[in-house]
Amino acid sequence: MNLALIGGNSLKNKPWLEEVKKAMSEYYDNIVVHIYSHWERGETLLDIEKESDLFAKELENMSDYTLFAKSAGIMVALRCINEKKISPSKCIFVGTPIYWAKDQKVNFDEWFKNLNIPTLFIQHDQDPTISSVDLKKLIQEWGINNHEFIGLPGDTHDYPEVEELAKLTNQFSSN
Repeated sequence: MNLALIGGNSLKNKPWLEEVKKAMSEYYDNIVVHIYSHWERGETLLDIEKESDLFAKELENMSDYTLFAKSAGIMVALRCINEKKISPSKCIFVGTPIYWAKDQKVNFDEWFKNLNIPTLFIQHDQDPTISSVDLKKLIQEWGINNHEFIGLPGDTHDYPEVEELAKLTNQFSSN
């Protein structure tokens, strides 16, 4: 099985992605980790359009893969999926950043409404980018039927429970 990893906007996601990759390595044969170009340039904000193109290019020869995205990486991935640039067999979205995306003026509603890939949403109960309860309501409003939802205790957007995320991802990917 293959896995594509894409993290959040902040540079602190880079070492977090390495932890996730290490935790996931026992479950997946091939893991691709997207490194944002704005991290390399020392900038603070990603360009969703540019990163979507770069991410799609990294995955163009990968087949039968699960997509694991956190925060802003979800928006990059959704754009790619909506534009039919990538075709994961399943998605795991951790820390869906609704308030951040609205602040960045990302027009994401249609991306979610068009999502028909089996998707696992994992959200801290009190994530500052949107609570698990409020995200669950939005998922219903968007009409996303092919999904599972897990609310985890927590009030941060950091998601340090990497081993638990790896197990949940493996369980969802294997079904």
